[in-house]
This record gives sequence, C-alpha cells and structure tokens, in this order.
Amino acid sequence: MIKKICLSICAFLVIISPLSAFSFDFLQPEKQVESQEDQITIHNWNPLKGDRIVFDTNNNIGYLIHENNKRLEFPIITGQRRHLYYLGLSYNGATPKQKWVAKELKIQGDKYTYGKEGTFIRLFANGKATHYGIHTHAAEEIMFAREDRYQSMGCPIVKKEILDIIEKTFELNEGELNVWTI
Repeated sequence: MIKKICLSICAFLVIISPLSAFSFDFLQPEKQVESQEDQITIHNWNPLKGDRIVFDTNNNIGYLIHENNKRLEFPIITGQRRHLYYLGLSYNGATPKQKWVAKELKIQGDKYTYGKEGTFIRLFANGKATHYGIHTHAAEEIMFAREDRYQSMGCPIVKKEILDIIEKTFELNEGELNVWTI
C-alpha cells in the first residue's frame, strides 16, 4: 500500500515537473547500452542540431544527448554545498536544479576561473540571464582528480575538451541550447 502511494506521488511529481517533457530513461542503470556502436566516446561524438545537455548534480556526471537519446557521458564539477559569499553575492553554492537555456557565449577576462581561453556559456532561466554558465577552469586537472567534485561557486565546470564540444553544439543550435540540471 505504501509503495503504491509513493509511486502515485512520484508519478504526480513527474507530471507537474518542468522537466517532465524530457525522458530520463538513460539515467536508469538497468537501461544498458545495447551494442558497441551505441557506446559513444569523446573521439566519435559528433555534435548535432537538436542536442541537449543534462547535468546530474548528485553524481557530478554530464550528458550530451542526441535526439535519438544516444549520449556522451563525462565528469563535471558543480557547486559547493554550503553558503557562499562571492562577487558581492551571498547564496547557497549548490548548483540549482532546473531547466535552463544556454543563450550567450562570452570570453571572460579571468583566465583562472574560466580557463585559459575564458569561454563562458551563460545560462538563462525563465528568459532571464543568470550568473550561472558552463565553463572550464585553469586548475582543471587538480579539480577533476579530487574525489569531492562539489567545488565550483555554482556553475557547472567541464573539462576543456568537453567545453569545445559544447561550444560547437551551441553554434550548431544557433546560439540556443537546452540544459537541465537534475
């Protein structure tokens, strides 16, 4: 009886969730890749129009996903799970879980926080620009080598080779890329 109630509540939450239009089947461990050709690596991934990104902030894993649900999985760094004071702001550092649209690519002057090239892909929520964006970091090797990958000030941080792919995907999608943080 309790199991049925829990399942009903979960089903209701999925229906009302802003992410409900998106299929998360690929996140279920029992849904294994069927064949060798479905296993996509960074070396054989080709960005396509219609691709989207999902950042699993609980496990610090990112996914670039084609419309046919084939995906490229990669490690990410997300926000520190504590209260932060940064750039004059006071906030919870955990990366918010929501639907975003990446709409702006900027080159930041801070080549430490935003990596050697300073590439920053700004995330918009509810049509408005936010302080969040996808970027790399100059200390990428050290940060990704740590077991605890809750290290950013809230932004999803990716490795340089992944950011290059995301940038190409952003361009292919004419400067608008759907992003979910779950």
